[in-house]
Amino acid sequence: MAQSADKPIDDGVIRLPSVDAGMNRVAPTALRPKDQKGPVMLRPGQRRKRTEDEAEDVLHRARKRFDPCMLRKSSEARTLSW
Repeated sequence: MAQSADKPIDDGVIRLPSVDAGMNRVAPTALRPKDQKGPVMLRPGQRRKRTEDEAEDVLHRARKRFDPCMLRKSSEARTLSW
């Protein structure tokens, strides 16, 4: 491709894009309070002990996500069946 006579000769170097307002952001800081402990590393073969409330919360979230999936799959099956 021919270069424009108004521009200087291209030396073939690929330059970095210019920095605009969206690129110079600072990463967010940790939202965890200082008195809260971090996660504990488990050894292979160990499992984390869950309380009943945590277990029920996990099951509730799983059911909440499972129901719409089943509705979509059943509607797809109805449209594909002859």
